[in-house]
Amino acid sequence: MPSYASNSGQKESLYDETVSSDFILSLTASGGLRFELPFLGRGMLGDLGVRWHRNGEADYVSSEGVVYSGTGEPVITPTRSEADFLVYRLGIVIPLGGGNVTVQP
Repeated sequence: MPSYASNSGQKESLYDETVSSDFILSLTASGGLRFELPFLGRGMLGDLGVRWHRNGEADYVSSEGVVYSGTGEPVITPTRSEADFLVYRLGIVIPLGGGNVTVQP
């Protein structure tokens, strides 16, 4: 941190501890649908999908977990919570290329 932004007027470094590393077993599952969109042209597809990530509990530091106490040393409080999440996908698949591909034996 530059000296003008610190409480002591001296150049300070923030905590040197790694706060974003956590080894956890992660499982994932996904599914979706692709379907033809004839009103947009030949070969155009709609794409809908979802992916589920199961991560279990993880430690992390959010922006609310860093508090400057006025002594020049920040107080860092990690949070431990479930880290599972869902990713939704909605899109259009646009084919690139100039035509049909023919494979000959």
